[in-house]
Amino acid sequence: MLSRGIINKVVVIFFQGLALLTLPLISKYIGSEQYGIWSIVYGMMQMLVPIFVLQLDSAFTRFISGESSFNKRKNIFFSIILFLLLPLGVLSISFYCLDSYISQLMFASVEFVKFVYIVLGWVSVRVLSSFSRNYFRTIGKFRVDTVFAVLQQIVLIGSVIFIVFGKGEIYFLFTLILLAETVLLILLIILILKDLSLDNIKIRIPKKYFIYAIPLIPTMILSWVINYSDQLMIVHYSSLEENARYALYYTYSRIPHWIIVTPLNYALLPFLSKFKYDGESVAVVNDYVKESINVSFILISILMVGLVFYASEILYILSNEKVNMESVNLVLIIALSVFATAFYQIVFHILSLKNETGQLIFIFGFGAIVNLVLNIYLIPYYGIIGAALSTLVSFFAVGVLTARASNITLKDLFYRKTLVFILLVITSCYLVKIMVFTNLFILATVSVVLVIVYSWFIYRFFHSYYLVVVNNIQRIMKA
Repeated sequence: MLSRGIINKVVVIFFQGLALLTLPLISKYIGSEQYGIWSIVYGMMQMLVPIFVLQLDSAFTRFISGESSFNKRKNIFFSIILFLLLPLGVLSISFYCLDSYISQLMFASVEFVKFVYIVLGWVSVRVLSSFSRNYFRTIGKFRVDTVFAVLQQIVLIGSVIFIVFGKGEIYFLFTLILLAETVLLILLIILILKDLSLDNIKIRIPKKYFIYAIPLIPTMILSWVINYSDQLMIVHYSSLEENARYALYYTYSRIPHWIIVTPLNYALLPFLSKFKYDGESVAVVNDYVKESINVSFILISILMVGLVFYASEILYILSNEKVNMESVNLVLIIALSVFATAFYQIVFHILSLKNETGQLIFIFGFGAIVNLVLNIYLIPYYGIIGAALSTLVSFFAVGVLTARASNITLKDLFYRKTLVFILLVITSCYLVKIMVFTNLFILATVSVVLVIVYSWFIYRFFHSYYLVVVNNIQRIMKA
C-alpha cells in the first residue's frame, strides 16, 4: 500500500511539474502584476481549504484506514461532507460582508474585490473535492484519486495556455479553472454515490474525529502564516510585481518538496495509521520514520543541486527573470527550507499515532511568531531575500520543536553519514556555481560527476533502495 500510494502520487507530481512550467508564462506574456495576483489568490486558497475542511479529511483517513465496516465508512463520509457545508456557509457570509476589507488585506487595494469572490468559489469547490478525493485514498483506491488530481493539473495547464495565447486576463483564467473543477467535483460525487449507497444513512460524527482534527485547524493557519504571510507583506511593503518575482522563485525552489515530501507523506499517513505507537510497534514506526527522513534528505539534496545550478536560467527562459547572484542565493535559501519541512512533516506522524496533535498549536505558534517578527524586520531592509530567510528560520524552529514533542532524539532520526554527505555536496555545488556561474558546460560536467557520487553513496549505504530503483528501471525497460 505504501509503495502504491507513492507511485500514484509521483504521477500527479509529474503533471504538477508540467503546470509549473506553464505558470511563468503568465508573467512573461500577460504581465508580472497579473502573476502577482495569481500568487496571492492561489496562496489564499491554499490556506483556506485545509482550514474549512476542518482537517476532518485527516481524521477520516486516520480512523477509517483500518475500518472494515462498510456501513460505518458510509455513515462517517456522508456525515462529514454534509457538516462541511456549515463552515462554507459561514465563509460565504463573511466574504460577502467584508469583501472590500479582504481585498485590502490581500492586495493592499480595494480595487480587486472580484478576486475575493474567486477565492470564495475556489475554496468551496476545493474543500468538497479534496474530502471526496480523500475517500478513495483512505480505502486504498489511489488510482481514482490520482486520475482526478491529474485532471486538475490538466485543467490548470490548458487554461493557462488558452489565456496566454488568447491574450486574455487573469480573471478569465480563474473563471475557467473554477468552472472545470466544479464539473470534476460533480463527477467525483457521482463515483462515490456508485460506491456508497444512500440507504439507511445515520448522520453522526464520533467525538474522537473532532478531538483529533480540531487542534490541526489553528496549526494549518499558523503553517500558512509561515508559508505565505511573507507574500502579503511583500505586497504591502513593496508591490504586486515584486511579489510576483518572489512567488516565482518560491514555487520553483520548493520543487523538491512537491516531488519528494508530498508523495511520501501522502502514502505514509494511511500506512502508519495501521500501527499503534506502543510496545513493539514503537521501534517499527521509528524505523520507518528514520529511513523516510534520511532517504528523502538524499533525494532532496539531488534536486537542490539542479536548482542551484539551473533554476535561475530556467526562470529566465520562462519568464525573463534576470539571472544574478541574488537569484542564486534566493533559490538556495528557499530550497534549504525543504529539509526542515520534510523533517517535521515526517516526524509529525509519531505525534499523530500518539494522538498528541494538540502540541502542534504551540509548535507552529512559535514558528509563526518568529516568521512574522523576522518578516517585519527583514523585508523592509532586505526585500525578498529577507522573506526567504525568515521562512527558513521559522521552518527549522518548527522542525526542532516537533522532534522534541515526539520525544525522539536526533540520533534516532538521522544517520551521521547522511548529514555529512549532504553538507559537503551542497557546499561544494554552491562554490562551483559562484566560480563558473553561467558556464553551463562545466555545470553539466559537475552534474554528471555528482550523479555517479550519489549512485555510489546510495549503493554503499542504502543498498535496499538502490536495488528497488534498479529493478524498477529494468522492469520499465523490458516493458
